[in-house]
Amino acid sequence: MAIRRVKKSPKSSLILQELIEMKQSLVALVKILSNVIVTKEKKNIAIQTNQITLNATEPQLIIVENTDRNSVIISNIDNAISVYLGDRNVTAQNGHVLEANTNITFDHNTGSIWALAASGTPTISIVSE
Repeated sequence: MAIRRVKKSPKSSLILQELIEMKQSLVALVKILSNVIVTKEKKNIAIQTNQITLNATEPQLIIVENTDRNSVIISNIDNAISVYLGDRNVTAQNGHVLEANTNITFDHNTGSIWALAASGTPTISIVSE
């Protein structure tokens, strides 16, 4: 069986050189990345609970800003009255309505939350971690 040599063209030599350079770059990148360890430290946060009675005249701060917080569950435990959630300027027109006997979960929310009653003095229950 005879082995036949194929003559290299300038174009194939250029492609081969580019492939070799790409391999060298990838090897260098793998070496760099193998030395990098990315971790996110999860802080052990205790569960906190609270109940707050709201009013319909002035928004109340119900959750303070906390960069370590993982999640918040806000439950409207009133049987009839809705509440509105939002920022310090929350109103019935711009707030997120939380109907009576319902709850909402905010995952990865670290900002403050304010609440306003639609009427009367409903009570909300809060669980955060």
